[in-house]
Amino acid sequence: MTIKNWLNFIENPEKITSIFLDTIPSLDGIDLHEIILSKNSNSVSLRFDLSVYPLMPPKKWQLSGYNRVQIQLDLGTIQTLKIEGWAYECKCDLLIKKEANLIKLKGGNGSTKIEIVCETAYVQNISAYLIGA
Repeated sequence: MTIKNWLNFIENPEKITSIFLDTIPSLDGIDLHEIILSKNSNSVSLRFDLSVYPLMPPKKWQLSGYNRVQIQLDLGTIQTLKIEGWAYECKCDLLIKKEANLIKLKGGNGSTKIEIVCETAYVQNISAYLIGA
């Protein structure tokens, strides 16, 4: 479901490419943790885990034994926002595309659906942690 070149639609793809090098990480099977709405900045933040881990992670991640990558994606100047349902487990595929001057993000699973139309997309944070053991 993911458009492979989703990095073309964000303002700072280097945050992702510095970790994943020549590989574009898929947005299929992400684990959506949080949706944050901000009226002051007319923005939405999505915090989610990727379903893939870099082949050559940063040394700090290697030494810490991390096995999960988490991204906070900030979407600005929101035009449309739709959220249906919410569940404890929200694994879904995200589709990000650009039409005219707007970025359209769509995703969901059986219990949760999100659709956002905005003007900007920016990776606010990328981090890693250890899940399971």
